[in-house]
Amino acid sequence: VWMAAMTMIYGPLRGLQDMLNIITEIDTQITEMKRVMDEPTNMENILRENIELANQLGQSLTAVNEAYIGFARQGFDQQQALDLTRAALVAANVSDLTAEEAMNNVTAAIVQFKKEASDAMAIVDAWNEVDNQFAITTKDISTAMARAGATAKTFGVEMEEMIGHITAIGVATR
Repeated sequence: VWMAAMTMIYGPLRGLQDMLNIITEIDTQITEMKRVMDEPTNMENILRENIELANQLGQSLTAVNEAYIGFARQGFDQQQALDLTRAALVAANVSDLTAEEAMNNVTAAIVQFKKEASDAMAIVDAWNEVDNQFAITTKDISTAMARAGATAKTFGVEMEEMIGHITAIGVATR
C-alpha cells in the first residue's frame, strides 16, 4: 500500500519535473535563436514552423530547434534555415546519418556546388534514391561529397556527376 501511495505521489511529480526541464530547454533554444538571427525575425513564427516540422518528421522539437540554430549560426536567413533544417532532418530519418552529420553534409553540398538552400531537399532526394538503387549508403555518398566536393567542383565536376562517381567507386570497392 505504501509503495502504491508513493508511486501515486512521485509519478506526477516526476512528470511535472520532466515537463519543466523540456520547457526550460526550449526557452534556452529560443534565446539562442534570438541571439543568432537577425533583429526583425519573428520568433513566434519560427517556433510555430519548427513545431509543425517536428510533427511532420516525427522528431522532437528540441532536435528541430538544434538543427535550425545550427543553420542560423551559419548565416542563413529564416526561410533558408527552415529549408535546410527540413532537408537535414529528412536525411537523418531516411539514412544512418545523425542529425548533426546530415546538417554538415547538406551544408557542404550547398556551399561546394553553389546551390540554393531551397535545393537542399533535391540533394537529399538524390542521395536517398542512389542509396535505394545501389549498394552504397546515403552516409557514404554524403560524406564523400563533403570531403571531395570542393576539389571536384574545381575540376568542373557537377554534383550529379560526382554522386555517380562516388556510387561507382563505392559499389566496386565496397
